[in-house]
Amino acid sequence: MKTTMLSVIGCALLAAGTLQARAQSTNTNTSGIITLNVNIALTGVDGSSGSNGAPGRVKIATKDVINAMAAQLGTTFSSRAKLLAVDDGSGGGPAFIVRDGTNGDTEVSSFFSASQATSVDATKTAASGAISGQRISIDRFVLTTDSLSFDVQGYTTQSVSNRGTGRNLLPDAPPVALSSKVNGTANSMEPVQGTITASGRHFEATP
Repeated sequence: MKTTMLSVIGCALLAAGTLQARAQSTNTNTSGIITLNVNIALTGVDGSSGSNGAPGRVKIATKDVINAMAAQLGTTFSSRAKLLAVDDGSGGGPAFIVRDGTNGDTEVSSFFSASQATSVDATKTAASGAISGQRISIDRFVLTTDSLSFDVQGYTTQSVSNRGTGRNLLPDAPPVALSSKVNGTANSMEPVQGTITASGRHFEATP
């Protein structure tokens, strides 16, 4: 599904084809979304024979995930396509899109999802209402397509903040960056491990 606006890790998804969220301000109300670049790097072994009788290797990168979702959608993405997490700042779960330059945004949360099993909040709130700090959690990431799949989870560290733009404050404190050390299975129960990270937080105001 193509969208002209964005949206991250969430349940408040499509409204008239646009993913958007509300941000609160100390002065005025602003609408917008927060995006982060997602990077996936998983490696493991499969049942085939590699060199010298060693197990065959499994390697899954972000581009592999994007290509698998494109095939599932019956479309193609360019080499510049990025997987983005979109956060509405309200504390809901995550949503994901593929952004491909002038081709716009494609919502892919039906193929790639993230959920949280448990978390510990280590944030602090200033007198101004600004929230900052860390959240430590166990997060699960699932990819489901016909050509590629995985189900992994692991120890996740998030640096969080509720700052929007200027003096604007969001209703919740979404991640500024996230790093998860994960393990699990891919495809036909192949063991994999690696990292899933998100960084480069960007607030995109909407009218």
